[in-house]
Amino acid sequence: TTTTPADASIQPIFSSSLPLEELFATLEVDYDKKHYDDETKSRSDYSVSVHQMLQTTSATTPTPLHGWLGSTLQCCTCKYKRPIQNTPFLDIPVVPTSITEYLRTGGVGKPTQRLPACRLTKCLANYTTTEVVGDVECASCTIQREMVEWEEEVLVLGGAVQALTNTRGPEGLALVEELTKAEKKLQQLKQMDPEDIEELHQLLSSDDDELSGLLGGTKPKKRLVRGDAHKRLVLTRPPAILCIHVQRRFYDPVANRMSKTLQQVDFDEYLNLGPYCSNYNGTTAVPYKLQAVVEHQGNAFSGHYQTYRRRPDDSEKWVLVSDQDVGPRTLLQVKSSQAYMLFYEATE
Repeated sequence: TTTTPADASIQPIFSSSLPLEELFATLEVDYDKKHYDDETKSRSDYSVSVHQMLQTTSATTPTPLHGWLGSTLQCCTCKYKRPIQNTPFLDIPVVPTSITEYLRTGGVGKPTQRLPACRLTKCLANYTTTEVVGDVECASCTIQREMVEWEEEVLVLGGAVQALTNTRGPEGLALVEELTKAEKKLQQLKQMDPEDIEELHQLLSSDDDELSGLLGGTKPKKRLVRGDAHKRLVLTRPPAILCIHVQRRFYDPVANRMSKTLQQVDFDEYLNLGPYCSNYNGTTAVPYKLQAVVEHQGNAFSGHYQTYRRRPDDSEKWVLVSDQDVGPRTLLQVKSSQAYMLFYEATE
């Protein structure tokens, strides 16, 4: 029996020299692309599944498990939407709904008890749902704030210049010069790209001295406007092999210790990843087929892992691998397991 925490944190490690390389080594497969493309090596040396997996690797996806996750951020005030920020991932962590509800209600109910099942698709929807985050810097709001101030400066200076009877005197020339600078600054703001943060910071720094004078003397150091924003995670590049990590282990604030939920997470043999992708249009299909399930038996501190997987010689049949024991299982038995990790393979 393996005495390992039920949900040891799976950190995304983006290096071909770490665990995934060891996994390929156990299959006695050299997945180096240069070696694979060598015309002198016969393709028959690889199994069909390994051959297909090797075709999915590239500089951006060095292993079949690699995908790309995008983060979108939209300001709640000005509605400016930042470009998607992409990061690589090896697995998608999802949380059973019992944990989310338990923590939301401050400890009402017991997720450690067997509760009504939740759907895997619901957990994925929760993972990619839009949420409101606070205290987010917004360059667009900052630019709009600055434009209002400089428009007021231009208006005041313009009125002062018009009121002068002699604009060629020392006072008049100084006001005209200030008006020209203000108009130039306003034009710069109108053309500024909100994504050019460095230029915006430079402008704010120069404004500390320039926006004094007629508008009220010394001003405090300017900072970017902060406020609420809508944030969402979406898949921008689905992997060839999708690994979903069901995070059953959590910190229980009532018991003041780590706990494990026993809630059943229902999953299907086929999964459409389309609704969780960045290019989803309501009908986009990104089909996957279940290949293996890892189950954890035990509590939050120790237990035993076992794996359900398709038979390599007959993909319609399943086996359970538990240490040295291997035995046949039905798809219904697989779907009745308390999934800890799910592995789906892209079918297109």
